[in-house]
Amino acid sequence: MDSPFLYFYLLLFTFAGPFARSFESRIYYIGKWKALLTSISIIAVPFILWDVYFTSKGYWGFNARYITGFNIAGLPIEELLYFFIIPFASVFIYEVFVLFSKLKLQKYSQWVSLLLLAFLIPTAFLHLDKAYTCTTFLALSAVIILLEFVYKAAFLGDFYASFLFILIPFYIVNGVLTGSFIDEQVVWYNNDQNLGIRIFTIPLEDHFYGMLEILSTIAIYERIK
Repeated sequence: MDSPFLYFYLLLFTFAGPFARSFESRIYYIGKWKALLTSISIIAVPFILWDVYFTSKGYWGFNARYITGFNIAGLPIEELLYFFIIPFASVFIYEVFVLFSKLKLQKYSQWVSLLLLAFLIPTAFLHLDKAYTCTTFLALSAVIILLEFVYKAAFLGDFYASFLFILIPFYIVNGVLTGSFIDEQVVWYNNDQNLGIRIFTIPLEDHFYGMLEILSTIAIYERIK
C-alpha cells in the first residue's frame, strides 16, 4: 500500500476495535477512561521527548512516502498519536484479560521479572555504545525492579500474561511500520544504535520499548484506579 496516510490508517485500525467495544456492559472500558487518559498522558511526555531526541540524532527516522507531512517538534503527527493510541489499545487488551481470565499468575511474576532482568541488564552494559539498546533495556529494568521488588505490584503477573496477547497486534502494526508487506519502511533505524537483531522486520529493542511504555502506563493506571 503506497499512501501518505498509511501510518494514520494503521493507527485508526488499532484504535477502532477497542473504542467500539468500550461501551459494552461486560467490559465498560469507557468507565475507566479518566484514569486511562491521565496515565497515558503522563507517560507520553517522556516518551515523546525521547523520540524527539533520538530522531534529531538520526537514531531513527520516518519515510515521507507513508506520512502526511504534518510535523510537530520534528515528529510526524502520526508518531505523536502513536503514544496515545497504542497504549489505549494495549490497556484494553490487558483489561479484557484481567476480566475474563481465571488464571492466577502473580506467583509467577517474580520469576519472569528475574529472567527479564538477567537478559536486559547485562545486555545493556555490554552495549553501552548502542543508544537504543542501552536506554531501553536499562529503563525497563529500572521499572521492573521498582514494581516487582520495591512496590510488589500485584498486577505484574496479569501484565506479563496479557503482553503475550498484546504482541499479536504489535506484530501487525510494528511489522508494517518496519517494512513488512510494503516496499519500504515507514520507520527506519540506524543499526549502529541497536543490536541489529530483527524478529521478522521488527528490531528486538522494539519489543522491550513497547513493554516499557505499556507497563509504565498500567502502573500509573492501576494506581489511579
